[in-house]
Amino acid sequence: MKVEASNQLLVLALTLCGVNSIGTTEPDGTLDPAIPPSFLAPDGEITDPTILNPAPEFPAPLDGTPNISIVAQSKLNDFLLLEQYAAASYCDYNNNYPQGGRRLACDNDVCPDLDPLDQITEYEFVHPPGFLGWSSTGYIATDNSNHLTILAFRGSHDVGDFIRDAQLVMTSTGLCPVVCLAHSGFWNTWKLSSNDIINALLPVVRQNPQNRLVITGHSLGGALATLAATVLRGPPYNLELDLYTFGSPRVGNYFLARHISRQGMGNNYRVSHIHDPVPGLPLKGLPPFGYFHVWPQWYITSGNNVSVTVNDINEYNWNEEAMAITDVEPPAGYDTDVTTALDIPNVAAHLWYFRQVSGCTLTTPTTALATFRRRQRIRRQ
Repeated sequence: MKVEASNQLLVLALTLCGVNSIGTTEPDGTLDPAIPPSFLAPDGEITDPTILNPAPEFPAPLDGTPNISIVAQSKLNDFLLLEQYAAASYCDYNNNYPQGGRRLACDNDVCPDLDPLDQITEYEFVHPPGFLGWSSTGYIATDNSNHLTILAFRGSHDVGDFIRDAQLVMTSTGLCPVVCLAHSGFWNTWKLSSNDIINALLPVVRQNPQNRLVITGHSLGGALATLAATVLRGPPYNLELDLYTFGSPRVGNYFLARHISRQGMGNNYRVSHIHDPVPGLPLKGLPPFGYFHVWPQWYITSGNNVSVTVNDINEYNWNEEAMAITDVEPPAGYDTDVTTALDIPNVAAHLWYFRQVSGCTLTTPTTALATFRRRQRIRRQ
């Protein structure tokens, strides 16, 4: 617990000093075109039956140890692609034109596998700060080549967002019959923008029935994506969708985590990275009112600035429900979101998910056009 507390203080201290991005030399972490994402056949048709019939959760042992499985290359390709949609939300160019209709664009090589001819924004949003300064930013886009409709939330982009990430107060959500509590900052941020986002998203979903709906986000964006997915899967919307988060903090209490993990209507992919301190925040507590993570978890074990292979990421069905029932803490190395004395927190690890996730600086149509033309030249070579 003392180590966790020091991690939280480290994050706040670094952000108060203005640390919100770290320069890196990026490797070639692009998708392997010979291996399509797992939900696409070679001709581009959606084939994954789990989109309509998600696989049931397999139980983890009740002694608190996880079931660990290797990630297939096709699933890793999914993560590589969806992380780039999350990264694109950091580009001001992609979230400052509410009418949408523009090509999704990035700079600094943060989304090299997104083809600007195929990804078009349908709605872009920067909601003004509300009570206590909470706000949300992101976009809705369609991807014709991958048959996707994407709702992406931007992560922590300034000191204020990071500070609000660490607030501990919970509030009731009404998302499940029992007491489903969420971090008040995350929940209020989502509620302030939810009507506009949902009203923009529903027509896009209806107009693109061939597309799979995915919601994604990094850091604070992962928390907002989790809450948005939970609301949209429930009544009256009842949308089938998949959730991809990267470096997300804990969102709410045990009952909320259990509800989200068991909700069905699509799959949850919560990806974390070794030494990233943010998934360890807010600090975990005792059930039912302490903070808990959605399960299962995909855990990247390689360091920063290196390409991730199938040998560097594992699925941990490390079932926090089993831990809550048995009141057994996992052995060191299994509770991968709780750092140990040997696991030094590293803010750079929070910013590196397959590539520099928050590195986009694209702001204007002029720079977007230049980036688009450069990518066209590269593709023709």
